[in-house]
Amino acid sequence: YQPPSRWCVTRGQVPSGADALLLLTVEEMAVNELRETFHHWTRTLALPVHGETLGQALTYLGPHHGVAATAAPTDQFVARELWDALEEPVKVLLGQLRSLLSEHMRRELKAAFTQAHSHEKEAFEQRIREVAALQKAQSI
Repeated sequence: YQPPSRWCVTRGQVPSGADALLLLTVEEMAVNELRETFHHWTRTLALPVHGETLGQALTYLGPHHGVAATAAPTDQFVARELWDALEEPVKVLLGQLRSLLSEHMRRELKAAFTQAHSHEKEAFEQRIREVAALQKAQSI
């Protein structure tokens, strides 16, 4: 998986040189050890199709930009045949995307843990100093 390029697509728009445009909506979800969701997002990947291969993901502007394409009666059959050829590359792409997202979440959580740990350690030490000062003031 490559990050989207600067070329933007709107619905109904197939990039020049591509045979088709696959709009794949992906649901991202991350859960902690207690099975609590802490990340939940959906996004659409715009993938140009060249023959039976997927191109680099493009930036997708969303369903409210552009004009919807009109479908010919045979387009549904062509899309089904194309999906048969693209199913395996899409599975590979989703596996790569899952690995990248998992690694990104690990890095972000590790950084957040380090920051929270140092903050809490400082807060604990500050409280110890406050308690020591109170004890000293109240002791004879």
